Amino acid sequence: MKHTLFGTFNLDAVGFSASMLCAIHCAAMPLLLTVLPLAGAEFLIHEGVEFFMIGVGVVVGAWSLSHGYLHHHKNLSAVALMLLGFAVITVGHLFAEGHDSIVTPVGASFVALSHIVNWRLMQRTKDCCAKDA
Repeated sequence: MKHTLFGTFNLDAVGFSASMLCAIHCAAMPLLLTVLPLAGAEFLIHEGVEFFMIGVGVVVGAWSLSHGYLHHHKNLSAVALMLLGFAVITVGHLFAEGHDSIVTPVGASFVALSHIVNWRLMQRTKDCCAKDA
Protein backbone atom coordinates (compact mmCIF):
# COMPACT_ATOMS: atom_id res chain seq x y z
CA MET A 1 0.00 0.00 0.00
CA LYS A 2 1.40 3.39 -1.02
CA HIS A 3 1.19 6.02 1.70
CA THR A 4 0.79 9.71 1.04
CA LEU A 5 2.05 12.56 3.17
CA PHE A 6 -1.38 13.40 4.51
CA GLY A 7 -3.30 10.23 3.59
CA THR A 8 -2.29 8.23 6.66
CA PHE A 9 -1.47 9.08 10.24
CA ASN A 10 2.27 9.46 10.48
CA LEU A 11 4.59 11.46 12.66
CA ASP A 12 5.95 13.46 9.73
CA ALA A 13 2.44 14.70 8.90
CA VAL A 14 1.91 15.63 12.56
CA GLY A 15 5.32 17.30 12.76
CA PHE A 16 4.82 19.17 9.49
CA SER A 17 1.40 20.39 10.63
CA ALA A 18 2.65 21.46 14.05
CA SER A 19 5.62 23.28 12.51
CA MET A 20 3.46 25.09 9.99
CA LEU A 21 0.99 26.10 12.70
CA CYS A 22 3.93 27.43 14.68
CA ALA A 23 5.19 29.41 11.68
CA ILE A 24 1.72 30.86 11.04
CA HIS A 25 1.28 31.61 14.77
CA CYS A 26 4.61 33.46 14.88
CA ALA A 27 4.10 35.37 11.64
CA ALA A 28 0.59 36.46 12.63
CA MET A 29 1.47 37.57 16.16
CA PRO A 30 1.81 41.31 15.40
CA LEU A 31 -1.80 41.34 14.17
CA LEU A 32 -3.01 38.90 16.80
CA LEU A 33 -1.60 41.00 19.65
CA THR A 34 -4.25 43.61 18.92
CA VAL A 35 -7.14 41.32 18.01
CA LEU A 36 -6.88 38.42 20.50
CA PRO A 37 -7.84 40.37 23.64
CA LEU A 38 -11.00 41.52 21.88
CA ALA A 39 -11.85 37.89 21.04
CA GLY A 40 -11.08 36.61 24.55
CA ALA A 41 -8.25 34.40 23.28
CA GLU A 42 -5.30 36.26 24.76
CA PHE A 43 -3.98 32.95 26.15
CA LEU A 44 -2.52 32.30 22.67
CA ILE A 45 0.02 35.09 23.15
CA HIS A 46 1.22 33.69 26.47
CA GLU A 47 4.87 32.61 26.53
CA GLY A 48 3.82 29.22 27.91
CA VAL A 49 1.89 28.47 24.71
CA GLU A 50 5.01 29.21 22.68
CA PHE A 51 7.18 26.92 24.78
CA PHE A 52 4.52 24.20 24.66
CA MET A 53 4.44 24.40 20.84
CA ILE A 54 8.23 24.30 20.67
CA GLY A 55 8.28 21.34 23.07
CA VAL A 56 5.75 19.42 21.00
CA GLY A 57 7.82 20.16 17.90
CA VAL A 58 11.00 18.88 19.52
CA VAL A 59 9.38 15.68 20.81
CA VAL A 60 7.53 14.83 17.59
CA GLY A 61 10.52 15.83 15.45
CA ALA A 62 13.02 13.80 17.45
CA TRP A 63 10.74 10.77 17.48
CA SER A 64 9.82 10.93 13.80
CA LEU A 65 13.22 11.81 12.39
CA SER A 66 15.11 9.35 14.57
CA HIS A 67 12.73 6.61 13.43
CA GLY A 68 13.25 7.55 9.78
CA TYR A 69 17.01 7.72 10.17
CA LEU A 70 17.50 4.58 12.26
CA HIS A 71 14.99 2.27 10.55
CA HIS A 72 14.74 3.51 6.98
CA HIS A 73 17.09 5.83 5.17
CA LYS A 74 20.26 6.51 7.27
CA ASN A 75 20.39 10.02 5.77
CA LEU A 76 21.10 12.93 8.14
CA SER A 77 19.75 15.71 5.87
CA ALA A 78 16.31 15.79 7.55
CA VAL A 79 17.90 15.80 11.01
CA ALA A 80 20.23 18.63 9.96
CA LEU A 81 17.25 20.68 8.74
CA MET A 82 15.40 20.12 12.01
CA LEU A 83 18.44 21.11 14.08
CA LEU A 84 18.90 24.21 11.92
CA GLY A 85 15.23 25.10 12.38
CA PHE A 86 15.32 24.81 16.15
CA ALA A 87 18.61 26.74 16.25
CA VAL A 88 16.96 29.57 14.27
CA ILE A 89 13.92 29.47 16.61
CA THR A 90 16.26 29.68 19.61
CA VAL A 91 18.12 32.63 18.12
CA GLY A 92 14.77 34.30 17.44
CA HIS A 93 13.66 33.90 21.03
CA LEU A 94 16.98 34.90 22.58
CA PHE A 95 17.94 37.82 20.38
CA ALA A 96 14.91 38.94 18.38
CA GLU A 97 12.36 38.72 21.20
CA GLY A 98 10.35 35.94 19.61
CA HIS A 99 7.61 37.31 17.41
CA ASP A 100 9.14 40.69 16.75
CA SER A 101 10.93 39.40 13.68
CA ILE A 102 10.65 36.93 10.84
CA VAL A 103 13.35 34.76 12.43
CA THR A 104 11.07 32.40 14.38
CA PRO A 105 8.66 31.61 11.51
CA VAL A 106 11.66 30.90 9.28
CA GLY A 107 12.96 28.43 11.86
CA ALA A 108 9.57 26.74 12.11
CA SER A 109 9.50 26.47 8.31
CA PHE A 110 12.86 24.65 8.39
CA VAL A 111 11.42 22.21 10.93
CA ALA A 112 8.38 21.64 8.69
CA LEU A 113 10.67 21.09 5.71
CA SER A 114 12.66 18.52 7.71
CA HIS A 115 9.50 16.42 8.07
CA ILE A 116 8.82 16.58 4.33
CA VAL A 117 12.42 15.55 3.57
CA ASN A 118 12.24 12.71 6.12
CA TRP A 119 8.95 11.46 4.67
CA ARG A 120 10.31 11.55 1.11
CA LEU A 121 13.48 9.72 2.14
CA MET A 122 11.40 7.03 3.84
CA GLN A 123 9.18 6.67 0.77
CA ARG A 124 12.22 6.40 -1.49
CA THR A 125 13.65 3.68 0.76
CA LYS A 126 10.34 1.77 0.75
CA ASP A 127 10.11 2.07 -3.06
CA CYS A 128 13.69 0.79 -3.49
CA CYS A 129 13.06 -2.13 -1.13
CA ALA A 130 9.84 -3.03 -2.95
CA LYS A 131 11.65 -3.08 -6.33
CA ASP A 132 14.40 -5.31 -4.93
CA ALA A 133 11.95 -7.86 -3.54
